[in-house]
Amino acid sequence: MTRKKIKLAYITNDAARNATYKKRKKGLIKKISELTTLCGVEACVVFYPPGSNSRPEAWPSVAAARSLFSEYKTLPVSRMMNQESFLEQLITKTTNRLEKLQEENRRKELTKIMFQNLGGNGLHNVKKEDLDELGWLIDQNLKDIDNRIHALIKAYLQKSESGNRHLSFRGTQIFVLDFFFRLLSRMIHFVLLISRQGKVRLTKWYSPYSQKERTKVIRELSGVILTRGPKLCNFVDWRGFKVVYKRYASLYFCMCIDQDDNELEVLEIIHHFVEILDRYFGSVCELDLIFNFHKAYYILDELLLAGELQESSKKTIARLIAAQDSLVETAKEQASSISNIIAQATK
Repeated sequence: MTRKKIKLAYITNDAARNATYKKRKKGLIKKISELTTLCGVEACVVFYPPGSNSRPEAWPSVAAARSLFSEYKTLPVSRMMNQESFLEQLITKTTNRLEKLQEENRRKELTKIMFQNLGGNGLHNVKKEDLDELGWLIDQNLKDIDNRIHALIKAYLQKSESGNRHLSFRGTQIFVLDFFFRLLSRMIHFVLLISRQGKVRLTKWYSPYSQKERTKVIRELSGVILTRGPKLCNFVDWRGFKVVYKRYASLYFCMCIDQDDNELEVLEIIHHFVEILDRYFGSVCELDLIFNFHKAYYILDELLLAGELQESSKKTIARLIAAQDSLVETAKEQASSISNIIAQATK
């Protein structure tokens, strides 16, 4: 059975009030005693019993309470705090926190304006004060990017100089150029779709290969990938590069990357590409890619740009491909109407 909720109000009945005082005093003394025993702290309690002629009571004793109060009064002023100083400190902390939140919200608003401008909305409705702050934010972002670049160069130079302590200025320039070449060369070099019979269904080259080299690459990778067992990993070292592949039904999706690139990320890109194809064609199969290869190229071009992941949203890519399909249908209708007009005119 649950306890009845006690109404916090003055008890008008004298007998009930005295009984409650004795009961609550005993409970409070018990709690303070447990606190001093468990935590090893000094504490005292002073009670003023009801009634005008009653003398104050103290726990554990009057002498102990006087000694503790005397020790409290001798504390430095810096450690003592009254209600006014406590409220002032609380107001100061709250004000500082509010200023930080306002600054963070302002930065987020300016960042939103910046990305809206990059999306093509323009800055026509932006106030002059917002433009000034937006310029400052862009400068700060550029400084952060420069600091990050310098930190990466410094770390790369320290790693490169570990084997050669006496490095000339010319050598330092070579290391910096090599660092930027490695930084910019992180890309997918080519994409291949190969059937189980070794037939090529789609190719996309992002690095310069001659026609003879392309034929040789396709022949080599077809022989390597098609002969690998199903229990082997999906990564193959090839010509100083790394080929990541994954089989879906009767097709092998292959992508060539650098040795220090992330293979799992490329596997996710392959799976992302397959999901988009499956969403567009509806349970895609090899025949869909044979008879609609141009649609597969459309989707791949929306997904990858210059060997880098351009768009990660499947909905966005589906919307763009649908817009291309509508343009093609409109062009076909216009061409059909023009051909009908020409045919009628020549009769």
